[in-house]
Amino acid sequence: MTKLITAAILIFIVNFAVLADKQTPMEICAIIAGQSYNIMTFRQANGDLVELMSLSDNEAFAIVVKKAYARPLYQVQKNKQQEIQEFKNEMFIWCMEQL
Repeated sequence: MTKLITAAILIFIVNFAVLADKQTPMEICAIIAGQSYNIMTFRQANGDLVELMSLSDNEAFAIVVKKAYARPLYQVQKNKQQEIQEFKNEMFIWCMEQL
């Protein structure tokens, strides 16, 4: 599962760089929120931080990854899903505040 998430994150990084200048702040933040969901899913699967950080040198990406890894890792699936959704929502709000 973590390889699938890693692949999704890589696709995002490549596409985001191309699309960011053609989108509204709402669209950009929706993309970042969606990617935050993938990053936190990777985190909750106990994915390797070094592996994730090595995927991109993008500053926004690094901020989201650091924020995700500052959050707790849960064992119970229900708690993992709740954390993933909360993180996605918080990153959307954070992004909107930045733009």
